[in-house]
Amino acid sequence: MLDVAADWWREERRRAAYDGEPPRIYTVADACADYLGWYRDHRKALERAEYTIQRYILPILGNYQIGGGPPTDSHRPLTRTLVRKWHQDCAATPAQLRSKPGKPRFRPLETDEDRRKRQATANRSLTVLKAALNFAVKEGIVPKATADLWTVSPFRGVDAPKIRFLERDELLRLLRTLRDRDPDLALLAEAVAHTGCAFGELRSLQVDDYLPGSQAIMIRDGKTGSRKRGIFLSDEGAAFFDRQTAARPASAPMLLRRNRRWHKAEPNRPLRQACLEAQIHPPIGIHILRHTYASLYLMAGGDLPALSKQLGHADTRMTLRHYAHLADHWRREDAAKHVPRLGLEPPAGATVTRISRR
Repeated sequence: MLDVAADWWREERRRAAYDGEPPRIYTVADACADYLGWYRDHRKALERAEYTIQRYILPILGNYQIGGGPPTDSHRPLTRTLVRKWHQDCAATPAQLRSKPGKPRFRPLETDEDRRKRQATANRSLTVLKAALNFAVKEGIVPKATADLWTVSPFRGVDAPKIRFLERDELLRLLRTLRDRDPDLALLAEAVAHTGCAFGELRSLQVDDYLPGSQAIMIRDGKTGSRKRGIFLSDEGAAFFDRQTAARPASAPMLLRRNRRWHKAEPNRPLRQACLEAQIHPPIGIHILRHTYASLYLMAGGDLPALSKQLGHADTRMTLRHYAHLADHWRREDAAKHVPRLGLEPPAGATVTRISRR
């Protein structure tokens, strides 16, 4: 009864907004536009949300109706079956590669990893779609009961990627190669290796974000956009940032590319080229250095909750999702050191027979 009453109240609100007339047809495209209007002021990853909506949602589902007046031929109602089919089609469609206008190229789905990536993309698109439609429900534009129409389950077990990271000797080899080949990129790569920061965080870092007294840098514009965090540095990391900030204006960008800020995704191509020279196969992008930082941190005996704070994760779940295998390595070594030892002698005549498992 409460749901019925709430839907009646929402319907009255909608009628009042339209001077007593039945509301106009409300489509998925309308819901996405309203959601982005809110998202722009309350969340950070606006560009990614806009891309997902424009690339995956609107071309297929934009004209489907989720509220308002009676359906028309051009605005059929959205159904669970339609959402499920759209979700499955997203996963089955090969990723489009960069290409010349009018000559699209696609990456074939040849391996299990190719298929996992497309299913993960479909899941992210489904998450954005649900967020937009649920926003319309929360705002009272669409009846609450309508939300059952898009209760489609995501693909399971596809969102955790296989994490690539460099071993310590590979990292050192790459950094030395970059120092000779591309000094600006070398500084950026070394900054990631010392901090574990995402590229976007380092790109917006200023000289006064380094706190030499605390041996830390302050991330004021992190990935979530809502939290500031300090990242504590090793002595080597502090010495690195001492060099980058010496005799420079407080508001100057910390890391530069030819005397300007780095552009988005600009490091990846020259970094992959340097990998070939450093004999690192397959070549990596800049984000793999963040994974490398986390991996080396854990393998050196670092604490998982502390790493989570260093990386800016809201809690340890995200850290575990990416680095659980390394956390187990760390936990195994930690257990070997600290599990209680009882000091009991084995019973007289006791023998141990190990069974070979194949």
